[in-house]
Amino acid sequence: MKRRAKGDPPYWLRAFIFWGISWSIASLLVILGADFYAVIVPLNSRFVYYSLLIAATTAFIMTRLVDNRPLISLGLRISRLCPFYLLAGTLVGLLVHMIIMVYIIVVVYKRHLIAPFVTFTPEAPLYLARDFAVALTEELYYRSYILQSLITSMGKLPAVLLVSLAFGFSHFNDWKFTVSAIMFGILLSVFYVRTQSLWLPIGFHFGWNFASRGSLFFLSGSEPLEIGQDIHYVTNAIVLALGILLALLLPLRPHPRDRELWDRYVKPAPWPPWRRRAEEPHELEVPGSDGGDRREPSAGQGDKDSD
Repeated sequence: MKRRAKGDPPYWLRAFIFWGISWSIASLLVILGADFYAVIVPLNSRFVYYSLLIAATTAFIMTRLVDNRPLISLGLRISRLCPFYLLAGTLVGLLVHMIIMVYIIVVVYKRHLIAPFVTFTPEAPLYLARDFAVALTEELYYRSYILQSLITSMGKLPAVLLVSLAFGFSHFNDWKFTVSAIMFGILLSVFYVRTQSLWLPIGFHFGWNFASRGSLFFLSGSEPLEIGQDIHYVTNAIVLALGILLALLLPLRPHPRDRELWDRYVKPAPWPPWRRRAEEPHELEVPGSDGGDRREPSAGQGDKDSD
């Protein structure tokens, strides 16, 4: 991000301003009569699309009107890598969650898997649109502007952890599910920081959501299988932890143009904090000829007045 001018709000505060504007827009829509929970088709609530509209509007206000920078600087630039990251993220998200389900069904519950499949109905495109809208909305809320602002304010590691905690507790159900959601948020944040683009985390988020809601399995036996939530959430957390390690080791590289935008608008604060203090310029006080104190630049700054 550009250098903060005197009097501008600090970047950590801008993250909270982002959420504040979002809630203000949502409240305004409610006052105007918007019904967030009116059902269009089964399991396809207007809430998802209102949320996407609010997230996109807030991102536009903060980037264009507050920071005076392009919206694509949030990682939304469309390039040759965009469809690759989107498709790769979707396929990996689908595959990872399907592997988790196969493990739970075959290894934990000792059921024979005949064939995995995904059922498609006339409403399937609406379900796909809903899951993609959810992924795009949550990435705009929890990554993009907020994560960039916190990285500039406090550094990459604490920013990723703080955003992931907020993401996890916004999905609070029980502590196992919350831990799984936090790990999921960390993985998406690592994807975002390493590629400096939202398309890979959006794709992975979309694939994961679709697999968790739309995947079905042919099982041996006539009795339906009720998968316990505890084993599901714990397995998710373990697999996601391995995914985070793998994402840190993979040779992910941003597109040069994405890197240029990131370097221009995101200035990571040094971490840990003592590095920040060590890198701050300081002056040395030396006695002046009149008995007062005179300030001289510290070593390494050079003498500007030397002939």
